[in-house]
Amino acid sequence: MALEMKASEGDEVEGEVSGAKPCLTLGTGFVCEVPDTPKFMDSSDGEDQDVPKSAEVDKAKAVARRALQVMDAQEEEERLNVWTVLLRLEVLYGGPESVAEAYREALATNDQLKVHLAMAMEAERVYFNMSKKFSQELSVWVKAGLFFFSHIMAGEGRRFFERALRSLDKKDHVELINRFGQLEFRFGETECGRTTFESLLSTYWKRLDIWSV
Repeated sequence: MALEMKASEGDEVEGEVSGAKPCLTLGTGFVCEVPDTPKFMDSSDGEDQDVPKSAEVDKAKAVARRALQVMDAQEEEERLNVWTVLLRLEVLYGGPESVAEAYREALATNDQLKVHLAMAMEAERVYFNMSKKFSQELSVWVKAGLFFFSHIMAGEGRRFFERALRSLDKKDHVELINRFGQLEFRFGETECGRTTFESLLSTYWKRLDIWSV
């Protein structure tokens, strides 16, 4: 089990935490520990014993939202810490829609610049750790790129692209360049996207499949 949640009123949900860091400790007594990286399936039976169940993730979110309810509106920094927990949970275990929804809600109830900076730092830390631990997994780099480009953080996305080229096996480069080129066209700069695809076509001109992209 990868999450631990506690509340001061005798309400407790806890489990064995492996490599988790406390990312929220409030005067209200609420604690929520969330790991920096989700575990990928690596067991022989195809099941990941360390991935928290959906119910556990929901409980972690519920603890954080209860903390928001009991905290004074003037406690801006502590409220932002709670939102950081929620955003991390969504980045790790949610999908694009749930991440976007949590991000919109955080922006509506906090200083927008602080939320944007917190989101950028949180996501970069999560995906940096993921890409370091699973550097040979193409899907990790693509997911990181999708997150950054779709949240108007193209600079971070491009940095991850450069790291991915250095980390992945060459057999994955065509798909990587293809996917990041599409992200540039969709969320970034059209000229960067065009340059990316021109480089792809000139380097891998024998790959007939990429001419139809």
